[in-house]
Amino acid sequence: MTVPVAGPVAATGGVVSHVFGDDRVVEERAARLARLIEAQFLAECGWDRAGQILAPPADHPQLGWCEPAGRVAARVARCAVPGCQRCAGADGLCRSHRRGQLRRGVSVEEFATDPARRALVRPGICQVAACPRDRHGSLVAYCEPHQNRWLRECKTMSGLDEARWRLITSPIPVTGQVSLAGMPPLIVIQVLYGLRQRSSTGGHARLDVLRVLVEDLRRAQAGDLQAAFEDPPGGMGREKRRLLGALAWHIRLAVTDPEVEKAKDVWELAVFGLRGQLSFTGISQPWLRETVKRLQG
Repeated sequence: MTVPVAGPVAATGGVVSHVFGDDRVVEERAARLARLIEAQFLAECGWDRAGQILAPPADHPQLGWCEPAGRVAARVARCAVPGCQRCAGADGLCRSHRRGQLRRGVSVEEFATDPARRALVRPGICQVAACPRDRHGSLVAYCEPHQNRWLRECKTMSGLDEARWRLITSPIPVTGQVSLAGMPPLIVIQVLYGLRQRSSTGGHARLDVLRVLVEDLRRAQAGDLQAAFEDPPGGMGREKRRLLGALAWHIRLAVTDPEVEKAKDVWELAVFGLRGQLSFTGISQPWLRETVKRLQG
């Protein structure tokens, strides 16, 4: 896969439908990066534009994953009744159809294939920004796990701001998936672009580490990966910080060029096709530092 050559950020915003699946117009930095992410890469990573969920196949060469030993991961699936839009439980039916199947005393397959069965529309999506699940009912704002979490945390935390809680609360973890829903568009695009660049050079990113990194960024309401790396959320461990640094590094390279880099006191030599960094911060006299930089450039 050819790595796009990054140049200065364009001075216009743009439509990024291959990332968001609609006609959303984002700020110029986000649009610039989005144009460097191929639709093919997103398809290979199992990117769900509508749900904003990254779900690469288990055998993906850079983002592959495996099921935890001794545990079968829960996955969001649709009801087995044709056309039914509601989420299924472990038996393959939504709650309403499951009740009907038990009343009739027939198998799930027999119940689901009965032409008399009526498909049901979704009761609405859970109001937690990162959650793709259905609400527990039409009169409830959240899916069942988030409804239980909200009630539990209301009892233990006084003055809980529900609007903020909806923004920062984590989705229900699903093995092999990372939800970027509810994140600022710039962060979403930066994460996808950073993964694209890292993958193009053969670098790996553990999906479980990426998931908890995204949750740290969500709780901190981060708006930019580079700023988050310079001032990371509290309690960030070494693996998460290493991955954040790698993604932020690719973002930095994308928004610079040799002339922009030469104005800095620390050069990323990758901009010039080399490895490492070149620092001029050890030269205390400004005039001499600028002279040396001109000679090096």
